[in-house]
Amino acid sequence: MKVLGIETATGVCGVAVVEEEALLAERWSSEQHIHSERIVRSVQVVLSESHLELHEVDGIAVSIGPGSFTGLRIGLSAAKGLCYASGKPLVAVPTLDALVHRIVGLCEEGKGVCAVLDAKRDEVYSAWYERRGPRMERKSDYQVLQREKFLKRLLSMSSVMLTGEDAGRSIERMRSVKGNDEDWRGISAVVPELRNVSAQAVAALGLEMLREGKTSDVAELEPMYLKEFLVNV
Repeated sequence: MKVLGIETATGVCGVAVVEEEALLAERWSSEQHIHSERIVRSVQVVLSESHLELHEVDGIAVSIGPGSFTGLRIGLSAAKGLCYASGKPLVAVPTLDALVHRIVGLCEEGKGVCAVLDAKRDEVYSAWYERRGPRMERKSDYQVLQREKFLKRLLSMSSVMLTGEDAGRSIERMRSVKGNDEDWRGISAVVPELRNVSAQAVAALGLEMLREGKTSDVAELEPMYLKEFLVNV
């Protein structure tokens, strides 16, 4: 089974093709404000590098949010266009799930993991997970929280690993409050190179969801914003 994945929910714009456990091709860019310019070309390139035509993939997976409002709209519009053109099913992959899916191999069984992204206006998007076997099991709703409320919850935990673009900032904020206090020594962040959502993770998780029949209505699907829609966010 082969899946094309699209990630535009964060500062990284990426497209990838996976076949079962293997990555066939991936292209990404972290340049700002170019998602709409790069995505179509990136799809063409990764399909060419995978030696595939669009009709040969089994599904289209897209990072559905939360994240950048503009980025989510661009990515979903592109994914819908590809589905209409190919007749292939659409899989909506929650962005926070894709973040933790990327690091499942680094987590101990039962280890607490939190995915966190900047939601602007001193808020964060977050969700909490534990590793169960080869998967990450979500233990909370997808949430948007005031940063201070999020940090208080984080500090109430004895051990948790952070991932996501806001992981480093969250650690720095805790350090400014707690200093070298032992209270938060069990809280850590994955290395910066793994804190971004990758198109490969979106495609891989989308493949799992496709196997389970978790597809979306192409006409009706909307981004998962989690907060009131704001222009230029």
